[in-house]
Amino acid sequence: MTIETAELLANLTPDTQESLLWKSRGAIPKLHPETIAFALGRVKKKNAGAVYLLRIKYAGDDCWKDLERRLWMRVIDLANRQKWKYPAHLKGTEFYRRMCRLAAWEHIHHHVCPACLGRAQALIDNKLLVCESCNGSAHSQMTDDKRAEFLGVDNEFWSLAWSTRYSRIRFILNQWEESALNIVRNSI
Repeated sequence: MTIETAELLANLTPDTQESLLWKSRGAIPKLHPETIAFALGRVKKKNAGAVYLLRIKYAGDDCWKDLERRLWMRVIDLANRQKWKYPAHLKGTEFYRRMCRLAAWEHIHHHVCPACLGRAQALIDNKLLVCESCNGSAHSQMTDDKRAEFLGVDNEFWSLAWSTRYSRIRFILNQWEESALNIVRNSI
């Protein structure tokens, strides 16, 4: 590993991730996914959720199901400890799993429109259709209305209790990312 690569890894944060990995041009050297995957080897197995999160976000790996499973187990544990009442009308729809999937997507692709997945437009039957959700910008911020719609609940139900619980799930992801990045930075 070169000194330049080690310095970039040492300065890696959620805020620098996008510019270093995806938009690097010219004077800013680019961190390659392989370099990040190698550095993640130093994160312990007990932090598997953090490893999966960083492998997806920083190394472009495709381990979504593993991340979703780890996060779901953590959310089930949290729900049991805090005695969350599972929404009665949503039993059997895997409400927590959908919340985990949404939180992970929003954490990793916070700037990408969830409706078109960042494509902005599509060619269908020789017609160019623009995404109505983002108006062709490929960027969109999630709102509580969109979250409630994705989870199949009404806005009032969402805002009464579940938006704060969803924030706790997002906090878990933030903790995982920060702790794993600290391990990567300190292992260089």
